[in-house]
Amino acid sequence: MHNDIEPSLDLDPAPTKIREERFFTSALDHIRAQPLGRALHWYRWQSCPLTETDYFIFSLGNQLFVVLVVDVDGGTGMSGTLSGLTALAEQAKGTPCLMPMRRVRKTNWKTVEGGWGLIDAHSAKRVEPPDLVSVQPIAMSPWELQAYSNQFLAQQLEDLGYELLPEVNPTIARRAIWFRREQYEPEWVVARPQYGFAKSLLNFVSAKLWSGGTYEARLRRGYIADVTFKDPANEKKQIPGKQLLRGQTYKALITNIRQLRSNDTITPFN
Repeated sequence: MHNDIEPSLDLDPAPTKIREERFFTSALDHIRAQPLGRALHWYRWQSCPLTETDYFIFSLGNQLFVVLVVDVDGGTGMSGTLSGLTALAEQAKGTPCLMPMRRVRKTNWKTVEGGWGLIDAHSAKRVEPPDLVSVQPIAMSPWELQAYSNQFLAQQLEDLGYELLPEVNPTIARRAIWFRREQYEPEWVVARPQYGFAKSLLNFVSAKLWSGGTYEARLRRGYIADVTFKDPANEKKQIPGKQLLRGQTYKALITNIRQLRSNDTITPFN
């Protein structure tokens, strides 16, 4: 088995401003085409599939992978760096991977490595995600729980017919979700996963947060939404976020929504 990347590959490529969407989607399509590609959980949502930070993250079973795609010929690329990849993987408690790609046609790229096309950013050894999956229970990291909560909240916004917008200052954690309602100015909401048991059970839609007030009152308004999770085996039972396990599927609910107060430390940018 070929375990090492080609010697000429720069493990810490310089960021480039030349960006081609097909470069990224070729990498994603390759991952999805793997035998277990449909079993992956992607930390993103359809309306905003990529951010300017240019890392993509997925989990398989009890393992999480953080990936930076690299054009070995340097013709296109991402703003991400090896140091940024390593820092994010450490925060998310995942495996940092590089995905070397090479252009084969004008609008298409192929992986340099075989299999999943991934290499470990530290050892330069090939990474096959299914080989790392085990039955060992692994708790979601705080980063992972935040991203999981964000995805749920973003889906609620889309279900209500609101337009999801790119972040003003994008970060891979998507701390704030920006959205627009009809003709109004962009607004944002921060998902706050609950690590204890929620006391209130407000329904997201019946809270009437999104339809009340005047245009002036809603202008540039920000919100905080508490997200609580349910036990898959008993939906009447709530589970604190600190007890959520990677690889499990959880249903969630919004247990409280409130407008940002002047003394709050949470903002769209932290």
